[in-house]
Amino acid sequence: MPELPDWMRANVILGTDGTEYVPVLLALDGSMYAVLQGEYEGALRTVKLDDEGRLSAFVIDSTDAWARMLTIGNAELASRLGSMVTYDRRGQVQIVEDFENGIGGWHLIETGAGASVDISPLYFCRGGYSLRLTAGSTLAEQAGVVIQRGEMPAGDVGVEVAFSFAETLVSFSVGWFWYTGTILRMARATYDHTTNEIQVLDDGGVDQPIGSVTLREDTPGLFHRFKVVADLEGLQYVRVLLDDQEITPVEHAIWSDDIVESPYVGLECIVTGRALENDIVYIDDLIYTVAEP
Repeated sequence: MPELPDWMRANVILGTDGTEYVPVLLALDGSMYAVLQGEYEGALRTVKLDDEGRLSAFVIDSTDAWARMLTIGNAELASRLGSMVTYDRRGQVQIVEDFENGIGGWHLIETGAGASVDISPLYFCRGGYSLRLTAGSTLAEQAGVVIQRGEMPAGDVGVEVAFSFAETLVSFSVGWFWYTGTILRMARATYDHTTNEIQVLDDGGVDQPIGSVTLREDTPGLFHRFKVVADLEGLQYVRVLLDDQEITPVEHAIWSDDIVESPYVGLECIVTGRALENDIVYIDDLIYTVAEP
């Protein structure tokens, strides 16, 4: 072991080469590098990082009934414990709603003859209830719900919902709006059943097609996942998801207008039905996220 003069007041990190202690060598700039290794099947293997330099860890159970090691991540563990956040797990969850405890915190939209919004035990995505939206048979042939909250952190915001329809309909929309105090900003994605289009509301107030999909009619027990994500600060759409499709409509800006109103955020789901009919949509598992990647 090398001798150090007292005046250096130095600390030396020592390692062993198997028989003797030797000082740990530093890089020319004084940095110390270390390689993490772990034993696997009797041999040492170097621990690997991902592309961003992160070390991933998993919750590990010993073995299952077939003597296989079980490894799951935290998101999968939460899902197995009953979380409704199973379709798209990106973002930080602010609100989850499965309508198991009523709709006292929601503002109801009921326009046209026979329009109604009520809790239904007939069909649901999870739990035992869903929310039944019955569109009016006369103008504006709509039904929906809006939940209002105080301002949330800025960034990329997402709204997701599961929906099904009993017979047919004109369209179903999901989105959010944000009153900043002086400006109203709105991001909305629409499934148009008459054209089989997926659309977004652009900065000109027009629903622009961004994709196509055909969803089965007369299948109220078949729920589809629908999500829209947009950038509050950049005022651009980030992505829209419907079942197995993920679309990135970056060419479209979200809609905004100069409106003076106290700041708050609203989430909304609206069905538009046919004239002279009372078309029905069931919704469940509504999720509001912020800090979307």
